[in-house]
Amino acid sequence: MCQKMNIKLDELWSQLAKHYSHDDPLINKLYEQIVECHSESHRHYHTLTHLLAIFEDMEGLGLDQNLPSTHCIHFAVWFHDIIYKPGSTANEKQSAKFAEKALSALDVPVEMIEQITYMIECTEQHNNPQQDENTQIFLDADMAIIGVSGDAYQRYTEQIEDEFVGVPRILYQQGRKRFIEMTLNTKRIFHTDYFFNRYEKQARNNLSQELSLREAE
Repeated sequence: MCQKMNIKLDELWSQLAKHYSHDDPLINKLYEQIVECHSESHRHYHTLTHLLAIFEDMEGLGLDQNLPSTHCIHFAVWFHDIIYKPGSTANEKQSAKFAEKALSALDVPVEMIEQITYMIECTEQHNNPQQDENTQIFLDADMAIIGVSGDAYQRYTEQIEDEFVGVPRILYQQGRKRFIEMTLNTKRIFHTDYFFNRYEKQARNNLSQELSLREAE
């Protein structure tokens, strides 16, 4: 991880955690765990770079950094991929449990922890049953990668494919096509206006082109 990115992420984590705890050794230990988990050798996309990209994407929203609602969004970002094994259906639930334990140690209020774990579990299907705005901001930010420029999108698809290298190619292709078709069939990929206006059109172009290429293989 480059030093500049490490410094920025370290500062973001420290500023957030210190709203709830003054236990510096604990705050540092949790950050080290976040770094360690996101640096696992099987990760190519779900890394610290992904986390930083989400935080940078959300800067344009101008969220009040002192509001508990903003803190919930940010904690959800930090922990939503803390457990990540390609192909596992338990990643989100295990990540939510990890977050619950870590946030309890930081003395984050119970009602906030419940909201954060809900947000994390919503990433399993990228569905928000409660339809609350903060969860939708988080989910849209997590999906923003599919609306980036063509070259960056190509790198993303290659990184995801690298993570699933242990899955038979035909099964990966089938799963990826299902994801693309399901996403394209939604009325809106991005539900918040900020992300919709910024990424919707390009996301649909990217997904349509990827689907065409995969169907041609």
